[in-house]
Amino acid sequence: MKYITFIGVDGSGKTYVKDKIIDILRKNKKRVYYEYGGIKEFKFLRFLNPFVKNKINKKIKQGQSRDTISYKSKFLKNISPILYYFEYLFRYINIKLKSNKYDYVISDRGFIDIVVSPNTNTDIALLLYLLLPKPKQILIYADIETLHKRRSDHPKQYLEMLDIRYNKYIRHYYTAIKSGKYTVATIMMLIQ
Repeated sequence: MKYITFIGVDGSGKTYVKDKIIDILRKNKKRVYYEYGGIKEFKFLRFLNPFVKNKINKKIKQGQSRDTISYKSKFLKNISPILYYFEYLFRYINIKLKSNKYDYVISDRGFIDIVVSPNTNTDIALLLYLLLPKPKQILIYADIETLHKRRSDHPKQYLEMLDIRYNKYIRHYYTAIKSGKYTVATIMMLIQ
């Protein structure tokens, strides 16, 4: 089983690439499992979802975009990487239990998103990241102008900050591919 995660700044094309790759693999009779990789909803620690939803709704009412919400609480920044560590560990265990049923497991986010998030303590998140089993992480990237055009609801400075943070950990990725005409074809050659 090949476990592949697409990561990158909002607007880089992760969802598009993920959908195309899954479609191509399935057309080629590959058994594919899609694992939701988002950080706004817990799959295994579901009891936290009402709290997360409440926090997001409060920030939206204050005028923040859903994807660019920023928390000031030091407690939340310290505890969130620990909670997400267990969430991603349970996701990985779940995937391993299904490994004989699938040829590919595809996800469109990973724990590295916790590491680069401005809402977590990066030192704690990085330590926990190093302890987790890792899929092949493929960074999908685009220039800032393209990102801002695709995600105009995100401040340009926010996108630039995330781009810098993702690039800081580039040595942890299987590869980095620019979003464009040949992105899907290039990825298909790499993962087969």
